[in-house]
Amino acid sequence: MRNTNKAPSQFTKVYKRESKSPFDDHCTMLWLASATCSAENNLDLGYERYIYVHKDNAGKVVGEPVTDSV
Repeated sequence: MRNTNKAPSQFTKVYKRESKSPFDDHCTMLWLASATCSAENNLDLGYERYIYVHKDNAGKVVGEPVTDSV
């Protein structure tokens, strides 16, 4: 089933301009982050500890930054 929700995702970021990363990438996808639930039941992501991947236009992983504290 295809997701038709047009709201921006907290987990995937497609670049609107050229990336400053050292990878030939098109987007990033968050795999791990600290998370809390706010009083309004919103998911708040913290980036003290994180793992995310850089992907190219075809969806291939081209880089995996990880914080030192993971």
